Amino acid sequence: MRSLPSLAFSAVALRGAALAAPWRPQDLQLPDPSAGGRSQVFLLGPSHFLPRHLEEARVESERVRPHVRRLGRLSDEGGGVARPSIDSMALDALPIFHRSTWELLAEAQRVYPRTVLLVPNWYFGNRYVESLVEDELFVDLPLEAYNVVREKVNDKDNQVMVRHGLACLHRLAGSFPHLKFIFWCIARRTLIPNRTSSVPWEGQYLQVVSRFRRHTLDVLKYCDRDTFTRRHMKDNNGHPKRQGYDLIFRLLASMDRQTGITGR
Repeated sequence: MRSLPSLAFSAVALRGAALAAPWRPQDLQLPDPSAGGRSQVFLLGPSHFLPRHLEEARVESERVRPHVRRLGRLSDEGGGVARPSIDSMALDALPIFHRSTWELLAEAQRVYPRTVLLVPNWYFGNRYVESLVEDELFVDLPLEAYNVVREKVNDKDNQVMVRHGLACLHRLAGSFPHLKFIFWCIARRTLIPNRTSSVPWEGQYLQVVSRFRRHTLDVLKYCDRDTFTRRHMKDNNGHPKRQGYDLIFRLLASMDRQTGITGR
């Protein structure tokens, strides 16, 4: 097993001092049921559900814990988009392979009716690509920002990041049979009209949906690949505009209509 100091050293050697951490594992706690209960769905993901993005899209939420926002249940009365109640934890640039990903999902599976991972960008945490090993999928990382390091975006390192990320998802899917994935970031980077994605083939949207079919809430169920990005994204990083949030809410609401898969 590689030690944590060796991980930190590889980062310093690559870029010098890293950016400050926007979140710390010791601060990550699920809502206390004795203080307001829990929602129907726990959604873990990167920055898409941060307050500033929700507010810009006029999606109402309230803070219930550090890094956790609660979005109340909405019916479809009045022509709006129905959604279940959601506790969303948004961790900026969350690497799939961070130990917190595993620990938060494992805890959420025990206490929430439904748990969803908004699967992050394959390349978050890529400054540690040389430290990834097959026998330790989820690892502790130094306290810093895990944004993509452009110098490490190349064919060789991309293959390693995608391969390791897929192995992490297989471990999650095999351990938590009711867990669902939304491949939002991957769709943003690979469903690109008239362009060839630089993401390795096995990490592209259609391939991962096929691989994890039973665990996937498919964005293409409610839109087409040619207009997905234009209709639902407000920026190049894939943050949703209001139509994007409505699409995510439709996907979450669809879990209630599935039988034999998400029921607990």
